[in-house]
Amino acid sequence: MKSRTDLPIQTLHLNDRDKAKLLWAIDQASTGEHDEQREVRVSCTNNEAVLTLKTDGGGETRLSVLARNLSRKGVALVHGRYIYPKSRCEVSLQALNSAWHSVLGTVQHVRHVQGTIHELGVHFDEPIDLSDFVTMSSEEETRYLRELADNMPEGDEDDTVQLANRVLVVDDFASDRKLISHWLTQAGLNVSTAADMRSAIVQVQEQVFDLALVDYLLGADSGVDLIRELRENQFVAPIISISADETEELKAEVTGAGATCFMRKPMDAEALKQTAFELIGIDASSDLSPIFSQHKNDPEMRPLITEFTRSLAGYVEELRDANAQNNYESLELISRQLKGAGNGYGFPTVSETAGELLQSINADDADIDAIRQQASELITTLNRIKLG
Repeated sequence: MKSRTDLPIQTLHLNDRDKAKLLWAIDQASTGEHDEQREVRVSCTNNEAVLTLKTDGGGETRLSVLARNLSRKGVALVHGRYIYPKSRCEVSLQALNSAWHSVLGTVQHVRHVQGTIHELGVHFDEPIDLSDFVTMSSEEETRYLRELADNMPEGDEDDTVQLANRVLVVDDFASDRKLISHWLTQAGLNVSTAADMRSAIVQVQEQVFDLALVDYLLGADSGVDLIRELRENQFVAPIISISADETEELKAEVTGAGATCFMRKPMDAEALKQTAFELIGIDASSDLSPIFSQHKNDPEMRPLITEFTRSLAGYVEELRDANAQNNYESLELISRQLKGAGNGYGFPTVSETAGELLQSINADDADIDAIRQQASELITTLNRIKLG
């Protein structure tokens, strides 16, 4: 999000009514102009925008412009001056949630409208999510979903499934920290690192972790003190205490502080992976091959499947957080939603796995470990979904 404290230069000295009339006139003159273009273009919900021109010397000029229409890959801007094509720029657009976002791009073409007024076509460096910025009609939304489906890469049978589980590695020795992080990342886990107690606590306050690895010695700090601090602040995920030393007294000290288990350095990559998976609740023998919809070859279903596939990242995040916090109410709600939706979109495995989690939650003899494992299996299943 870009600050707008430094006001941009105004070159369109028009009131709101005249701006609206100008955009309407350009729209009418441009009717049918993009009919053969593949990208969906939608009239901007909020026309106010800022164009920042970049110079080779590092300077910037900020200009107030009007955004006429928007696509995933670019925007049409109306401006009161001529701008040279191929100029590097940054376009600040206001999203539907009122937040301002900046997108880098290049001025592709400039068209004279009237007087000093010109229309600029800016091509973005990276595509944006059009639904974040404009309100679409049902027809436009359907076309947009088809566009996303057509542009989504085909599934690769050799794709590595990235698990959603987050792991925090706390070690003051950089070499050990990097090696452990590498092993866990190779296992498909999302890894964050900290070199000291303060940094670790800050990260735990900002996000939820499913596992923590804490070195016994943290420079001036003690790993035991960090473990105790985490437990006192309701950190419920498993904690592995690690150290180059191994004595019964040390093991008793760390477990007494709240560590789940102890591992001695140097560690074996496979042993670390197995221990991490076991504590998080991931079945290492699970099938990680991509899952494709049974309706993937149905052109009428493809936009719907695309939308469902895009929504899974949000479900994964909610499941992961609920699982780490033992939030059974959220786990039940999400599993009910996925159980009902999976079959309809051609993913019976999703319905089946969600149903198993739901059954575990509602069992008379509900077991915390079983629920955590079932939730992790559902997360793994969702990460295997590919559009195909």
